Amino acid sequence: MKKSRRQRVEELLLEERDILCILPLERKLGFSRGIIYKFIKNKRRLNSVEIKKIDNYFLGIIEKYQEE
Repeated sequence: MKKSRRQRVEELLLEERDILCILPLERKLGFSRGIIYKFIKNKRRLNSVEIKKIDNYFLGIIEKYQEE
């Protein structure tokens, strides 16, 4: 079964939290400081706009990688 965008993003953030630089990622996406950090540490729910921005960012990275 295909995962939803939310499931994909939340699983990625939690599984890769050791290697992700959270603050620079938040800045790159234009989020307020602590949005992603609070999700990872305190299980704060990300809203749909945040989920969409994170998903599009990582999909863009994957596409760029596959083109090269």
